[in-house]
Amino acid sequence: MMQIWKRLTEGWPAINSQTLKADGLAGITNAAIVLPQGVAFALIAGLPPEYGLYTAMIPPIVAALFGSSWHLISGPTTAISLVLFATLSGHFEPGSPEYIEAALALTFLGGIFQLLLGASGLGVFIPLISHSVMVGFTAGAAVLIAGSQIKAALGLNLPRTTPFLEIFQHLDFVSFSSLIVALASLGTILVSPKISKKIPAFLFALLIGSLLGAVLPGSVQTLGELPSVFPSLTLPIPSLEFVGDFGKSAFTIALLGLIEAVAIARAIAIRSGQKLNNQKEIIGQGCSNIVGSFFSSYMGSGSFTRSGVNYEAGAKSPLAAVFAAASLLIILLFISPLIQFLPMPAMAGIIFFVAYRLIDFKEIAHILHRSRTESLVMGITFSFCLLFDLEMAIMGGVLLSLGVFLSQTAKPSVLVRAPLPETPQRKFVTVRDASLNECPQLRFIRIDGPLYFGTIEELEKEISRLTLQSPAHQHLSINLNGNGYIDFFAAEFLSATIQKFRETGGHVYMRVTPSSMRRKLEEFGVIEVLGKENLFISKFDIISSKVPTFDQQICAACPHRIFKECPPSNSSSKNRTMPPIPRKERL
Repeated sequence: MMQIWKRLTEGWPAINSQTLKADGLAGITNAAIVLPQGVAFALIAGLPPEYGLYTAMIPPIVAALFGSSWHLISGPTTAISLVLFATLSGHFEPGSPEYIEAALALTFLGGIFQLLLGASGLGVFIPLISHSVMVGFTAGAAVLIAGSQIKAALGLNLPRTTPFLEIFQHLDFVSFSSLIVALASLGTILVSPKISKKIPAFLFALLIGSLLGAVLPGSVQTLGELPSVFPSLTLPIPSLEFVGDFGKSAFTIALLGLIEAVAIARAIAIRSGQKLNNQKEIIGQGCSNIVGSFFSSYMGSGSFTRSGVNYEAGAKSPLAAVFAAASLLIILLFISPLIQFLPMPAMAGIIFFVAYRLIDFKEIAHILHRSRTESLVMGITFSFCLLFDLEMAIMGGVLLSLGVFLSQTAKPSVLVRAPLPETPQRKFVTVRDASLNECPQLRFIRIDGPLYFGTIEELEKEISRLTLQSPAHQHLSINLNGNGYIDFFAAEFLSATIQKFRETGGHVYMRVTPSSMRRKLEEFGVIEVLGKENLFISKFDIISSKVPTFDQQICAACPHRIFKECPPSNSSSKNRTMPPIPRKERL
């Protein structure tokens, strides 16, 4: 057991009496917040309220023990709850035993996908998904979440699947008592922080809503009795038919959960100074959903609200998540009989606030102001949420984001470089106009960006353009110091370029400093084709070694002495001399 515990706690901060006290207080604070949230999120997911509380007990413990973040708190979230409802409500009656069984099976399957992504290392691509996708998706989900609660806020007893616009055909049956309860709960949440930030706004809103629901005329619908505060054991193993029908949906929800969790963990790790292990975090999320599905917990992820509160409350280690789950269970043992009296309109008011907070207006304005491309990604993702299903929105946004990323990286920067005239250091700069003189035989280019199969077409186009533009440049120096990655196909292209120049009587020289890039070039056979004598570390080495070997007749006709090593031109005076350039100032 000690070995297992040591393995789980590897990378944790030191545990002592002070950290245990801080984690315990943070856990109690989190339990108070998750009580109303868990109930509200379960209602969004189309599940009985107790399932939101179960999801706030088991998954956070597993995610904390198997994950990497010290402060991330997992559990039910609004976006995943809504996607779960959107996925299953068209096939099963929300809240029915069949619906619950399908939700748990979907959770198990999604956890398996997450675990596979983490174990295989493919989870490293999760952080590459554009932030604009998540901003657009959460904004769209927020609109749908708010729309789903209008029936409860108005006291309309309509099926869950009633279309949004159809609700307005039943306004004659609005319960004004329910509307007052919903608005009072919402107003309480908005006002409480202005009075004191120490007030548990969600709990206070439920208290005010419950009191109003009890005294106002007419009946206000309540949650009903909780069957048990202890999660029951389940067997959520999905059938092959279920996997075939809902496999894509499970993967979509799993991907959404990982995007949420990794983004939140990364944001808090920046503030806390922790070095985060993304792969371990992804594995922890997968384990939490797999284990949770056996304990009546539906799909969860990292919660931004509770993770932020956990950090602000002074949590020091992942044990805070364990204390939060234990505190929630203790609280439920005492107050579970009272939960049945919570008014549904009060929960609707809380969910309205949660939906509003999901829309990051500041970040939306920032994206719209800064980037047209990211604005397009965000806008399309948001529109897909409203026009199509949420699965298509998240997958469409992710594919669009990756497409933008690939299109940008597929266009590496190919810059022609030349020395500034009349400067002691002879500093090289990018050639942007015809006034900067180049050596008539040797052209210097710098390639910036990753070199992989997607960049080959653009590289070939640029080098062909430069060759046609100035066919006299038979010698080409390629600077690869701006490249952190090269794959086999890009290496083959470089080898082919070397051969082409050699066939026309020219040569290619490469400037490569990083040892990792040199190893890759050697591994892919580029250095063998190039020749080690043509591989250099500095521009000075290329110039001093190769310029004296160039066609002397061309050099003699050249009106410019670009380099110190250049022989005198025909127009130069026989007595003309140039001051020596110190070696450290040479090219």
